Amino acid sequence: MKLFDIIPAPYRWLALLLGALALLGFGWVQGANHEQGQQAIRDMKSVSTNTGITARWAKGKDDALNDANDRAQVNDAAGDLLANRVVSLRDELATERAKLPSSSLASCRAHAATLNAIFGECTASSRGLAKEAAGHASDSLMYQEAWPK
Repeated sequence: MKLFDIIPAPYRWLALLLGALALLGFGWVQGANHEQGQQAIRDMKSVSTNTGITARWAKGKDDALNDANDRAQVNDAAGDLLANRVVSLRDELATERAKLPSSSLASCRAHAATLNAIFGECTASSRGLAKEAAGHASDSLMYQEAWPK
């Protein structure tokens, strides 16, 4: 006995049609699953690429921050050196001021001219302004270096 012999004659075409539809449906499901698998592979590659880009950007940011911190340390050391020099000049000026009462008029004039020149130099190289400007320049450079390329 064959498979078709157990199906009554009027329903044999229906059985064939249903079988064909089942095969087509199975093929369609398999194709959809295959496409989903391909999409998943594309998504994983995209995530991998994006992770690499993000890692490069993060490294650029970290490198820029490290460079900015190094520049800040150099600027702080220069500021400390300047502060020490200011203290030294103040002490030197105090010593010279103590000598003024016993100095001659020409010596006092020379001393006043020297003080005026020193005051001009100090005004031109104000520590706070220089430190603030260096900080702004360092921040600007850090942002430029960290910006994704």
